[in-house]
Amino acid sequence: MIFAVATLESSTYRLPQPPHPGGNTRPKSVFVERLSVFGVVVNRSHKAFALLGVGALLLTGAGCSTQSSSDSGSAKANAASSTDYSLNGTAQPESKGQALLDAINSATKSVDIVIYQIGSPDINSALVNAMKRNVKVRVVIDSGSAGNVTKGKAFVTAMNAAIAAASANPALFTANWSSDNFNFTHQKSVMIDAVDSNGATLASGSMPSTAKLLISTGNFLPNVNPPEPFYGARDFYVTTPNQDLINRASLIFTSDFSCAGRTATNNPLPGQSVGPQNDPKLVWSNGSTGMYTTDPAGSYPSVADGYFSKTLQPGNPTDQGNSFNGQLNLIKSAKQGDVVRVYNEEMASPEIIEALTAAATPVGKTTPSGTPGQGADVRIVMSFSTSTSKSGKVYPSSTVESLEDIATAGGRVTLFANQNDPRYSSVLYIHAKVITVTPANGTATGFMGSENFSDPSMKYNRELGVMLDSTTDSQVLNTLQNAFDKDFSSTTLTTQLTPTNPQNIPPAWLATSAANTELGATTGSTPALRGPATGCGPISVSGAKK
Repeated sequence: MIFAVATLESSTYRLPQPPHPGGNTRPKSVFVERLSVFGVVVNRSHKAFALLGVGALLLTGAGCSTQSSSDSGSAKANAASSTDYSLNGTAQPESKGQALLDAINSATKSVDIVIYQIGSPDINSALVNAMKRNVKVRVVIDSGSAGNVTKGKAFVTAMNAAIAAASANPALFTANWSSDNFNFTHQKSVMIDAVDSNGATLASGSMPSTAKLLISTGNFLPNVNPPEPFYGARDFYVTTPNQDLINRASLIFTSDFSCAGRTATNNPLPGQSVGPQNDPKLVWSNGSTGMYTTDPAGSYPSVADGYFSKTLQPGNPTDQGNSFNGQLNLIKSAKQGDVVRVYNEEMASPEIIEALTAAATPVGKTTPSGTPGQGADVRIVMSFSTSTSKSGKVYPSSTVESLEDIATAGGRVTLFANQNDPRYSSVLYIHAKVITVTPANGTATGFMGSENFSDPSMKYNRELGVMLDSTTDSQVLNTLQNAFDKDFSSTTLTTQLTPTNPQNIPPAWLATSAANTELGATTGSTPALRGPATGCGPISVSGAKK
């Protein structure tokens, strides 16, 4: 692959974030006790595993299996064939979101977006300009979070006004609420010129040379308190013209956009033609088919803004993605002396925490849970945010106890100051989700995508990431690692947990944490409806279906 490496400039940004989906502040009483992952049932104690048979589920829903072999109005791709795996990696905030804007500005036929949050004036303007070139724009927006309902309506309102002012064709713009088949639609991707005039996915090799796929770790919405651009946090973009990857991502978009029902798998299981388990590059969190069988069709489950209120039974739901195992196995692959670099917004998955603890534990020793140590050099970068334990003690996001365990085992954790603390208005917010494993000699590997280290993110959301390999992706890995090393070594508004000082949280950070608590424990409270009870479908400014 051929990559373009973003230059890392010396600057800092502040991007406060709302309570984030994924379970970092969810009370333990509502954690799923047993989960089915690739047919393996895992209990939270990490002590019992049992194999289950996994039945094949067929794709349903209009558009899910519809694929056009060609578009008569498109130029056939030559350089961007299925064998061209060139990826361009860029780092935010340094690159100022230009790769995203460039992708939209390059569109000649279509722009298809799946996003958790959107609404930047720069992006809106680029989309309107695309429509003035007769480009069809389709957007799937998360409606699982109540806060995103308001943001989604605001985006549609702004777009409608901009379309009218620009005398663009309003028929070229459609924004849909996401499918209620997923806990959240947390995917952040853009597909350019991937479909024909009827919206059917073009076959690999039959797309125009302008076709591309952009996968992001960040959202497309600026923060307004204080004003910050949509690219203001530490995030990354990867862009590829590879038509195999574009085709796979577009087929999934077509299924999700068509509002395939909650029992639709949206990705086939192994043995079928397209599926996340068979894809060596794309990393999917595929939702949880069958999770809400008792809920009325078209409604969202009763949860506290994405935090489950019911105990799920083994085998229901069935996680059909490859995110959990993909990320977990990447950490487990680390050998003695390998450098493991981790960016994440959350640290809430018990399995991931145990894997990182084991990776940091010296060879010949075991973790407190009995997992053999791997002796890797584990380095983690996160932002400090706060939540309160049942005892009333304040911890950073997701729990400082887990980070302390990793540091005690041998890892090192750099924490940036709380982005919500008014004393630290210039602090960089760490929003990226990245893993890289770099051996002293041999092939480096990695992951970059929208998936956080939490059960909802890796198993129940709609998410998309990409696997990386230094034999083909060296420049992207270099971009990720250069940014990481800069952040890991920062001494500006940061602290570091180390094996000799695993509790190194500045007292000043904790002093105001009570005022900055993200989402309080909801145990015993009555969960609210998590989103609009409109189900998947077109968004009007009122939130109702058109």
